[in-house]
Amino acid sequence: MKSPMRLHAICTMLVLIAFLVPVHAAEKAGKIESGKPRYRKKNHEAWAAKGRVVGIAKDAPAFTVTILSTAKKQVAKVDAEKLKGTKRAYEIWLEPGTYIMLVQAEGFAAYDLHNLVVKKGHDLRIDLEFTAAD
Repeated sequence: MKSPMRLHAICTMLVLIAFLVPVHAAEKAGKIESGKPRYRKKNHEAWAAKGRVVGIAKDAPAFTVTILSTAKKQVAKVDAEKLKGTKRAYEIWLEPGTYIMLVQAEGFAAYDLHNLVVKKGHDLRIDLEFTAAD
């Protein structure tokens, strides 16, 4: 009888370890945050039927911005463009509507923003901040 009890204890320990390892790894990931989204009216024919999501990140690693529909289907994906120094920028032209924005970078926990409303004739500026893990 001791053998099945010992086997149960070992299995329980392995299950606990399997759950704790991913949590520990996620704690070591850096953090991505955003400033408050701001709208800017654009009076140019390029914005007549669409809107644009734009942003800048200071001290940022290479990162990708993915736009999803509210049904979680990919609408657009772009790699941030390197600017002077450690700045990076992104821009995505979209039809008016409500979207989800997902930001991903190696070594950082993914960051998502829900219910972003893109308006025709406007930029929606969302600047990002990357904080490395300790």
